Parts: sequence; structure tokens; C-alpha cells
Amino acid sequence: MSKRRKCPWLSADWQNKLSHFIWLEKLYNIALTRFEWSGLPDYCDERYIELNLLWNGHVVWFEDEEIGLTCLPFVQNSHPDIFGNPSMVAAFSYNGYYRPGLTTENSVLMWDNLGRTPEIPTIEKYASVLGKIDRTIDVNLNNQKQPLLILCDDSEKMTYANALRDYETNEYAILGLKTLNKDSFQILNPNDGTGSFNIDKLINVKRAVWSEALSFLGVETTTREKAERLTQQESALQYGEIEMYRTLHLAPRQAAADKVNELFGTSIEVRYRSDLDLSRLGDIYNPDNPTAALAESAEEQTEVHV
Repeated sequence: MSKRRKCPWLSADWQNKLSHFIWLEKLYNIALTRFEWSGLPDYCDERYIELNLLWNGHVVWFEDEEIGLTCLPFVQNSHPDIFGNPSMVAAFSYNGYYRPGLTTENSVLMWDNLGRTPEIPTIEKYASVLGKIDRTIDVNLNNQKQPLLILCDDSEKMTYANALRDYETNEYAILGLKTLNKDSFQILNPNDGTGSFNIDKLINVKRAVWSEALSFLGVETTTREKAERLTQQESALQYGEIEMYRTLHLAPRQAAADKVNELFGTSIEVRYRSDLDLSRLGDIYNPDNPTAALAESAEEQTEVHV
């Protein structure tokens, strides 16, 4: 008799991959929507720009004779200059488009970050860790059922299976003594009666990893425990790490936009897509008195709540 196959979506391997994919999708889409571009030509796709920066770490702005100013991924096809910058590149697209001979005189290179590295490996790592934590929570939750193992004669397997099925549906399980030998079976508990509950600890770990991932993407998040006890100034001070991560990715985009505007006469701008408090700190920041911005922001927040 052939063994009945389980549905693939019920297997542990499929559930592991699904959990990983769910977290990857969340982080991936957040990364794609972080930056808001304005003044782009009609043929420039904001999503495509961020997509290639995310995967490749670089793109090139240039003007095509037929489609006008656009932004595409590129490959280096010459030796770098003395500073390690590409001296000539070739733009390409996934439909077979190829444009060689782009230099600093007719194009502008744009990098995702100052390290000129793609972000997708880091996002993938965070998604992998979060997926494993979720699956660990699933296993720990499943263990709380403390399932039983019944050892019995093969001829009595269906008898006990039907009894357990009735028990699962809250029905009375009545077994006749003539068909049941109470000395021929044994009940085992795989958890040994313990089944320790660790879900609360795992949720705290997941929250910490999630906050770390969001901070890496420049998203405002509270990473400290008992955040409700923090003052407004203490909450603002911990945004320094997030602000640095934003600058890490925003600075090369702004620098490239300025060069594109100078070279092609456009008015392209880019900003981080956020209207929260951190986005306003830069507008009132005083380098001679860094804490003034925090105090002013806290004062404004107090006035609003009052």
C-alpha cells in the first residue's frame, strides 16, 4: 500500500520558505518606496531606478536620442580613473537595449550608497533571521498542545485513531472492554510534560531584529524597551542612527541629482518619503547648537498635544 503524500504547502520546508518570503517581501517593498523623486522626465521610472539601485548598487543618467533623458543600470567597459571611478560605462536594459560610450561628459553615475554596494544581501539576511524566528514560534506554539504518542498493536490502530478523533472534536470516546486490552498499549508524551513556553521571549527577539532592519532602511522605529517611559527628547536622540542610515543612501542620490540638473538643465529632486518628526529635524537643525533642534521639536509636539 503506497504511503499517502502530504500537500506540499503543509510541509515544514514549504512553511520555512513561505515565512522567509513574507519577511523578504515586507522589507523589499519598504526599501523600494523609501525615496520620493520629483521633476523626473516622463520616460524615467522611479520604481525602476530604486529597483536597480537595490539590486546592483548603481545606475547611470544619460540622454538618448530617441527617448530623451533616462536612467538605467550599467556595466563598466573601460579602466577606472585614478580614484577608482569608472571612466566609461555602457547602459543596458532587460529588453536588449544597450548604449555604450557613456563618460562623465555625457552622463552621470549614481550609487545607492557611498560604499557602492547593493542592499539586497542585507535585506535577505534580515528576512532569513525573521523567518527563522517566526518558524521557531510556530514550533513552540505547536508544542503547547503536548501531543501524545500511543503505542499499541497494529490491529488496534484504527480503534485508537477513532477515539482520538472523537476526543479532538469534544465527543465522548467510549471503548468496549471486549475489543480493548488495556495492558496492550502505552501512552507517551514527547514533551515529557514540560513544553516550555518561550513565545514571549521570541517575540521580543523578533521585535528587536525587525527594529534593526527598519533602522537600516532609515525608517523611524523605537528600539528601546518600555518606550512609553521615554521623554520626547530621549526618543529624538535615538534617531541619530536612523538619520545616519538615511544620509548614507540619500546623499549619493542628491549629489547625482544635482549633477544631472547641471548637465541636462532639469529640476530633479529626491527626498526621503516621510513626514514624521525625524524628517523635520533637518529643517531646524543648528550645527552650533545641535540640541536646539530636539528642544524645539519637543516644544512643538507639546503645543500640539496641549
